[in-house]
Amino acid sequence: MAKLPDLSVICSKSKLLHFQYEEVDAEQLQRLLNERILKGDLKSGGFSVDACRSMVALMDASVTGKLNSQEFVHLWNKVMKYKEVFSKMDVSQTGTLSLRELRNAFRASGMSVSDEMLNLMAVRYGASSGHMSLENFISLAIRLGCMNKIFEKLSDGKSVKFFKSEWMVISMYT
Repeated sequence: MAKLPDLSVICSKSKLLHFQYEEVDAEQLQRLLNERILKGDLKSGGFSVDACRSMVALMDASVTGKLNSQEFVHLWNKVMKYKEVFSKMDVSQTGTLSLRELRNAFRASGMSVSDEMLNLMAVRYGASSGHMSLENFISLAIRLGCMNKIFEKLSDGKSVKFFKSEWMVISMYT
């Protein structure tokens, strides 16, 4: 089992201070998130390895299946940002976001989504009750932000055209 990095020296107000390790894979990320973000409170299941694979794939510019230190710090800063947004928007103090709280969380994160998209995301990432846990919100917010950036990078602002091979890579890896 690989040693977890010492996160106490990673970031101070989103600035890299000191971090010594080579790479973080999905299983290491899962342990880090469950131990350091959820602090072992896994009543909602915790971050799944599949969610962590997805986050690694979204941030893995070199397509190695692992995050280098720069990619990891970038992801960690996003996780911390979305954790803070979640805490502020969970006005009901239930530990989950209702649909209204979810919309407000996206707005507070600088993202806007249509009602149709919000409902689709709640179905895909939320519980059957319609509420969303912290770990699902973080996974969703990271995916939404990355997919928006991919669209902006590859589009004319309104539409995008892909070759089948490009679409397959984007849809199957990221």
